[in-house]
Amino acid sequence: MTTSKRIERLKEQTKKSIFFAALKIIREEGCQGLSMRKIAQEIEYTAPAIYEYFAGKEALIIELKRYGFLLLTKRVRLAASLSTDPSEQIKSMWLAYWDFALLETELYQLMFGLDVHAIDDYKSNLDCEVISQLFQEVIERLTLTTSEETLKIKLFTYWSLVHGLLTLQLTQDLNGTFSRKILLEGIEGISKSMHHKKI
Repeated sequence: MTTSKRIERLKEQTKKSIFFAALKIIREEGCQGLSMRKIAQEIEYTAPAIYEYFAGKEALIIELKRYGFLLLTKRVRLAASLSTDPSEQIKSMWLAYWDFALLETELYQLMFGLDVHAIDDYKSNLDCEVISQLFQEVIERLTLTTSEETLKIKLFTYWSLVHGLLTLQLTQDLNGTFSRKILLEGIEGISKSMHHKKI
């Protein structure tokens, strides 16, 4: 291996170390606990040197959001692959979404701007659109419509239910079993309304 390749590999490893140190801090302390100083302590590096890899905390947060959406998309895709019945698919997909939010609470809150460090960045918005499209494809099969407006209305009907329940779960400390029961009944109710009344 040439010296230049070795240096590039070392730089890439250092950048990954910084990123995963930031992710660890986010998971343990939330976004409010993230700082360049803490990252530096975590990887035994100097804080100023981190800026060689990331322009600042905001740049790191953007990368963390994108990583979160990639993880969530992977889970939703897997859930969709477990059945060919759109009613079962949509239920499995939203349950995968729900489980991700409860497993990766701090990351989820960061992704959807539920903390004080909300950042509107183009790439993360595109990643969110990928998930939206996955859901809309299944909703299209449920409603037998290709109307973009109708698909978005139905998508956000589901999303409002799930996201609203999650917000209550995370902020009001609702009983998990109770919340999940409401979630399942809500998803099934929305799905049945579309199944019996094709648009």
